[in-house]
Amino acid sequence: MRLINIKAALFLLCGLVFAVGCDDDDSDFKGRDNYITSFCLVKGETTLTASILDDSLKIVVPEDFSFDGMRPEFSVSENATISPDPSTITDWDGEHRFMVTSYAGKHDREYVYSVEKSAVVRVGNVTLLTQADVDAFGEAMISEIDGNLTIGQTDGEDVIETLEPLNHLRKIKHNLTINPTYESEEIIGLENLEEVSAIVVDANTPLKKLCLPKLKRIYLDFKFSGIGQLEEIDFPELESIEGGMDVSSMFALISVKLPKLQSVSSLTINYCTSLESISVPVLEEVTTLTVSNNNVLQAIDFTSLQTVTGRFTLSKGVFENLEGFKSLATIGSTLEIQDLSDLTSLDGLEALTTVGESANFRSMSSLADLSALGSLTKVSSLYFSEILAEDYSFLEHSLSVGSLSFSQSNVAELDIREIDGLTYLEVRNNNVPLTLIGDEAISMQRLSLYAPNIVIKGIKEVTTTDFFEFWISGSRTEAVQLNVEKVTGKFSLTVVAAVDDLDLPNLKEVDGEFGFYIQGRSRVNLPKLTKIGSLSAGHCCNMELLSLPALETVKGDFNIRANDSYGGHLDGIYAPALRSIGGKLTLNAWTTRTASLEYVNFPVLVSASAVEIKTNVGLFDFSGLKSVIPVLTSDKWIVSGNGYNPQYQDMVNGNWKKE
Repeated sequence: MRLINIKAALFLLCGLVFAVGCDDDDSDFKGRDNYITSFCLVKGETTLTASILDDSLKIVVPEDFSFDGMRPEFSVSENATISPDPSTITDWDGEHRFMVTSYAGKHDREYVYSVEKSAVVRVGNVTLLTQADVDAFGEAMISEIDGNLTIGQTDGEDVIETLEPLNHLRKIKHNLTINPTYESEEIIGLENLEEVSAIVVDANTPLKKLCLPKLKRIYLDFKFSGIGQLEEIDFPELESIEGGMDVSSMFALISVKLPKLQSVSSLTINYCTSLESISVPVLEEVTTLTVSNNNVLQAIDFTSLQTVTGRFTLSKGVFENLEGFKSLATIGSTLEIQDLSDLTSLDGLEALTTVGESANFRSMSSLADLSALGSLTKVSSLYFSEILAEDYSFLEHSLSVGSLSFSQSNVAELDIREIDGLTYLEVRNNNVPLTLIGDEAISMQRLSLYAPNIVIKGIKEVTTTDFFEFWISGSRTEAVQLNVEKVTGKFSLTVVAAVDDLDLPNLKEVDGEFGFYIQGRSRVNLPKLTKIGSLSAGHCCNMELLSLPALETVKGDFNIRANDSYGGHLDGIYAPALRSIGGKLTLNAWTTRTASLEYVNFPVLVSASAVEIKTNVGLFDFSGLKSVIPVLTSDKWIVSGNGYNPQYQDMVNGNWKKE
C-alpha cells in the first residue's frame, strides 16, 4: 500500500514539472511581432538592398535604372505573414504598400515601399572624340555632367555615328558642343537630356534636324548661326531659355518649332532665307522680338504673346495678315513692321493698345486695311511710309499720339480731332490730295503738310513752338485755299507745283517768321494779313506780284530773294499799308542771268532799321521807298548791281528813278 502511494506521488510530481515547463515556453513566444527584417531586389549579380526605417522601405537607384526582371528576397518576423506577397509583384519602379500581420493575428503593421532615383554625376569637362569614347562613357550610366560636354572634332577621320550610349544623360551644367565629326543628320542618343546651359553647333556639321525631345531648360543663350545644312529646329518640351535666342543666317532652315516655350529674354530669327514657318504658340512675354529678312516666311505663330517689353521688329515675309500675333497688347519700346509686300491688312493686331515709343509701318505696297489698329490708345509716335492705305479712320477715336507722320503715302483725309497730345504732324510727299480736319484751335510743335493739294477744315488758329509748314507738291493745281486765320510761331509756305492761285483769304496774323518759297508762277492772295513777326523768302518767289494790301507791321526783318538760277523770279512787291519794319528790308536777287524785281512799292513805310537791294538788273525805279529815307542814315542804305543804284543822297535829293 505504501509502495503504491509512493509511485502515485512521483507521477504527480512529474506532471507538475511538465506543466510548469510548458507554461514557461508559452510566455517566450506570444506571436505578436510584425516586422520586415530584410528586403532586397535581385537580378543576376545585381542586388538592391532596401533601407528599413520605421515603417518605410526605400531603394536608391540611378535615374535611368531599369527594374525589369528584378525579384524580391525578404524576411519577416517569426510566423508573421505579409500581404500582398512581394513575390507576386513584377513592377518595382513605383510605390507599394505591404501589411505585415503577426502570428497571433491581432497586430498589423503597414510598410511603404518607395524608390529614390539619384543622379550619377561626372564632375569636370567631358570630351568624346570617337565612337569608342562615346561607348565607354555610356557604360558609366552618367546622368549629369558638372561641366562641358564636347562631342566630336572640327575635322578628322574618327567619326561618331550615334550617341545612343548617352541616353542616361539628363543634365549638362555647362555647354553642349557638337562638332562636324558627328556625322548623323539628327542627334540620336540625347533623348533624355532635360537641362543644359547652352548648345553650340559647329557651322560645318551635317545636322539637318536639331531635336532634343525632352529638353526643358537652357540656362544661357540659344544661338545658332550659319549652320549650312540644318533644316529643322524642334524642341517639343523646351519651356525656358534664361538668356536670349538668336537664329541667324541659316540658309537651309525651313521650320522652327518651340511649342512649349514660356520664357526667353530676347528672340531673334533673321536672314534665314528658306524659312517657311515659326511656331512659338505659348510664349506670353519677351523683352525684344526680331523676325526679319526671312524672305519666304509664310506661317508665324506667336498667338499667346501679349507683351514685348522692348522692341518688336517684323520685316520681309510673304504672309498676308498678322493673325499670328492676335494676343499682342503692349510694346514697351518700338514697333517696326516693314517690307512685307504681300501684307494686305493688319488683321491680328486688334488687341494692340499701347506702344511706348514709335510704331512704324514702311514699304508695304499691298497694305490697304489699317482698321485693326482701332484699339490702339497710346503711342509716342506713329509713322506710315509707302503703303497703299487711304483710310485712316482708325485715328478717329480717343488716341494719345505725340508724333504722327506719313511719307509717300495715300492719305486722302486725316481727322485729328480725337487725338490727344499731338505735337508733331507731318504728311510728306503725299501721293493724293489731302484734307486735314481739326479743332478750331490747334497747338503743336510742328505741322508739316506736303501734298498735290491741301484742304484744311475747321482749323482757324495754329500755334507751334517750331513751325507750321504748308507744302504743295505734285502736278498742276488750279487753286489751293488755306482758311487759317492766325499762326502763332513760324509759318513756312512752299509751293513746288504749278498752282495758279494760292489763296489765304482769312490769314490776319503770323506771330513769328513767315517764310515762303514759290517755284511755280503763282498768284498768292493774302488780303487780310496785317501783322507778321518777320518775312523771309530765302528761296525764290516765282510770281508776278507779291501783294500785301493789309499788311501794317513787320516786327523783325523783311527779306526776299527775288530770283533763282532756274528762271524763277518775282516781278514786283506791293505793300500799300505797311508802315513799320522792325528790322532790315532786304530785296536781293540771286543772279543777274535771270529776270528779277522790276518795281517795289512801300508808299507809307516810315520805319526800318536798314534797306539793302542788290542784283535786280531790271529795277530802275526806287520811288516806292522814298518815305523811309528820312529815318535812315547813309550807311543803312545799301544798293548795288541793280538796273539803277541811287545812293542815299540821290534818294534825299529826289532822284528815285533812272533818267
